[in-house]
Amino acid sequence: MNDEVAVQGGNLINVLGTRLEVISFFEKIANVLEESELAMPLITDRLYKKYITQSENQLFLEDLCILVDLFKKHRIKESCYFTYFNKIEKAVIEAQDDYDFCLKEEIPYEYQPVMIISSSVPYSVIQGKIPLEVRDNLTDEDLPFWQQTDVIDLAVKNKWI
Repeated sequence: MNDEVAVQGGNLINVLGTRLEVISFFEKIANVLEESELAMPLITDRLYKKYITQSENQLFLEDLCILVDLFKKHRIKESCYFTYFNKIEKAVIEAQDDYDFCLKEEIPYEYQPVMIISSSVPYSVIQGKIPLEVRDNLTDEDLPFWQQTDVIDLAVKNKWI
């Protein structure tokens, strides 16, 4: 399994970094939020483990902006984190832009939610076929699909592919 992870929004797939780098990024987010006594489940749960719906886009972008400011306030200097924030923001905007364009042009298109995925084929393709309701049912104890190494076996077993 390729170790790179990406954020997908609409037809855009933006590589973030290695699996460990992205895990570290989300751990840093959790630490900053804990120190600030804030909760941002759209980022720490929905993006990390599940997906961002079209109706969540605006609130998600607002939370992302607050989080970037918190990172600056806490003097977090790792530039890769700010690159991740930019790529995630672009994915949210791209997902909405793709949908709006197709709607305007009367092209049949189903909104493609923003999610973290493994960036390599076939894993990215398989993760895109996992039903959203399966992602919704992930518990706190479950790993996100982008961290799971048995996604192909799971997809075959559940007939997602």
